Amino acid sequence: MVEQNVATPSDIAKAISFGYRHPMGSLVLTDYVGLDTRLKIVEYLGGSAISPSFVIPNLLRQMVDAGKLGRK
Repeated sequence: MVEQNVATPSDIAKAISFGYRHPMGSLVLTDYVGLDTRLKIVEYLGGSAISPSFVIPNLLRQMVDAGKLGRK
């Protein structure tokens, strides 16, 4: 959604927190877990038949490649 300019990271965090009543948004959680860990998860999911529209965001790969891994 960020990569496609649909929403900002802040807007996504708010939507997840309020909409699903999660204690934090998915992007904040990804920051804590580590972007490299999240990339491994989506690579695994991308290899399964979850949805034909599931694609790994280029932004995630670029950030991991640049060493921007989050708080971890």
